Amino acid sequence: MGSIVPTIGTAAREAAQAFAQQPFSSLAGAARGGVSLYNLAEGVQNRAQQERTDDVTLQQLRARSALDEAQALEDAALTRARIAQARAKAEADRRDALRRAMARQRARFGAGGLDSAAADGSAEAVLLGLVREEARDAANDDADTALRLQALDTALAQRSSLNLLQAAQLAKRQDIKRLFG
Repeated sequence: MGSIVPTIGTAAREAAQAFAQQPFSSLAGAARGGVSLYNLAEGVQNRAQQERTDDVTLQQLRARSALDEAQALEDAALTRARIAQARAKAEADRRDALRRAMARQRARFGAGGLDSAAADGSAEAVLLGLVREEARDAANDDADTALRLQALDTALAQRSSLNLLQAAQLAKRQDIKRLFG
């Protein structure tokens, strides 16, 4: 941007030298030379102003993207905390349910005359089945939690990539505009 002002001065000097070297046959020719010099200087100033505007636009996009990304990270942290809380609650609920189911089953065994504490194979198999069922439920919950966290990470990565892509596209459009516009 600092190179624009010397360019205006240089262009104005060159135009003034060319103007001084050519004799004008009429007042209209002199007016045309002055107008084209003015148009040249105005065009350079407009281009410099457009470059400043483009730079501000790009800075604003980057700042907005950084803010969006920071907000997304905060939202993700909150979501992770909610997932962890829900997982802990589900685990506690499963353990409580297992404890109650085992107590209920032992009570049934006791009412039927079976001793669940003894080495009776059928009572032990039933209780072991309850424990295995709880472990299977825990594994399913762990897999669901892992999927939810992976989806969250993927969404964050996609958002970050989109922000970078938008900034790169804007910068390229501005470069092309400067070259050809």
